[in-house]
Amino acid sequence: MAECVVCKNFFDESDLLFGDRGLTCAMCVVTGDEQAENQRGLWTMVIAPPLIAFSSLGALCLPLIGVGVALVMSCFALFGGIQAAQAGYRMSPQDERLPQHLRTPLLVSGIVTSVVSVALTAFYFLLVVAVVAVFVT
Repeated sequence: MAECVVCKNFFDESDLLFGDRGLTCAMCVVTGDEQAENQRGLWTMVIAPPLIAFSSLGALCLPLIGVGVALVMSCFALFGGIQAAQAGYRMSPQDERLPQHLRTPLLVSGIVTSVVSVALTAFYFLLVVAVVAVFVT
């Protein structure tokens, strides 16, 4: 019999897996993998919306379709920013499955991206209207 280093329960040595922290039961390994996957998903929500919003400025360099692509990208960034802010706002301090150190980055990323995306979306929309007005007249 050996002890799991995470949950401190005793199991047969053949049932324990050797991991980074030592001998670990299968349930603790699965729980650790789920927490790591959840944290990766939250970091994606922190990084992706601002990246999409600011890369939409580069899409303006595309000939003919650049303004339309930039408008769509800024709309996607706005949607992602709102989702990130909502996720940060809804994080419960009592939930031990969610890493609390990600709450502030989620809120900041969501709010900043939403503000920037609204400004970029309005700018791109006016740019599309101006381009259409030039081609129509």
